[in-house]
Amino acid sequence: MFRSIDKNGNWKVMNKKYYNKYNANCNPVKRRFFFQKEQGRILGESTIGATIQIIEYFKPIIWVIENPQTSKSWDFQLHHHDFIGEMNRTYYSSYDNNFSSKPTIFKSNIKLNFSSKKQPGNKLHMAIGNYSRRSAIPLTLIKTIIEQIKHKIC
Repeated sequence: MFRSIDKNGNWKVMNKKYYNKYNANCNPVKRRFFFQKEQGRILGESTIGATIQIIEYFKPIIWVIENPQTSKSWDFQLHHHDFIGEMNRTYYSSYDNNFSSKPTIFKSNIKLNFSSKKQPGNKLHMAIGNYSRRSAIPLTLIKTIIEQIKHKIC
């Protein structure tokens, strides 16, 4: 996975040697495998690139991209693709306490007004269930986004 940018503006990427050394000293439950990480990095970078290309090609009036606040994709978008936008931050639990507090960003070409107050959330939300459930966005948050987009367009 890409980790950071060095002083020359180059991406630092963890290589196979890094993962072999990490796995030699870590708890067996915490092992990370190079080919899985490499596949994830390639898929992530290509997904980001394709998303940006779609936005730049179709030039939608309003666009919104969601990812966790801690995602390395935000730096990658900015420094590799020079892709900027409003970084609209919020917490899932601010819109539904059945969700974890999950700090997230909805990057957009408009300012979205979200609740920035961190509410206690469901600590088991991320641990229980499948990927689809863990990746779901609270419906009230989706409605908030749609209402704000409608307000900007109309």
